[in-house]
Amino acid sequence: MKRFLIACVTYNSYTELERYIKSIDLAAAEVKGIWSVDVCIADNTTENIQEPMLKPDSIDSLRYFSFKENLGYFGAAQKVLDQTDDLQQYDIVTISNVDLEMPRDFFLRLDNLQFESTTGWIANSILSGYENRDRNPKIVARYTEKRLKQLRLLFRFPILHQLYTKTLYRRKKINQKKQSMPIYAGHGSFIMLTKAFFKNNPHLDYPMFLFCEEIYLAELCRKSNLEVIYKPEICVRDTEHCSTGKMRKSSYYRYNYDSINYILKTFY
Repeated sequence: MKRFLIACVTYNSYTELERYIKSIDLAAAEVKGIWSVDVCIADNTTENIQEPMLKPDSIDSLRYFSFKENLGYFGAAQKVLDQTDDLQQYDIVTISNVDLEMPRDFFLRLDNLQFESTTGWIANSILSGYENRDRNPKIVARYTEKRLKQLRLLFRFPILHQLYTKTLYRRKKINQKKQSMPIYAGHGSFIMLTKAFFKNNPHLDYPMFLFCEEIYLAELCRKSNLEVIYKPEICVRDTEHCSTGKMRKSSYYRYNYDSINYILKTFY
């Protein structure tokens, strides 16, 4: 039997969490006896914590971790994964947000998916109703050092970022790729990592609170000679940014700046 693990991270988003878990359960019901699906919930909520009353029928294991502090996206995901015995027992390990919905045919499509043993990350379609597009492929080619420094500058001076989003960003053409292809990095809201990835990288150690997680993983794949493959036939629906949408602008800019700085110092 094939095994699939989801480590999903929530922050004061219990309605979205319950909807997401229900969608996973319905998808898992379609492949009972073919795929074993385990789910770990990492709860970063700090006040008014509500342990969700979930009773799925087809998810094989559901574990809930309340940290009573906000560890950030990968901080919480890493803590959950570190408490999971032998990640290589899973064919796919997924790190995700909870403002998502999984179609009922998700695992049926995944069961038919073909990919090479050198694949470290499968970047599936993440369909955004708000933007009316697929959020993948997120980054097709690796950023140059110059490009990353330009991005860092935008977050260092928020007025520049605001001007950019109102002018050049709006004119930017969105390339919607429809075919399977190797890319540099997928979108961070739903990340499927393979057994090959964890064979080469048994422990994730990303120290930043938020942002640039995709670049961090892409660089680990690059160092391990593993590919990131965009597979549009596998999809989830994005119901939008329930956590980052509530963030203060000052925090948004600071976290982005710090994370880009870390990536530059560590990998460039």
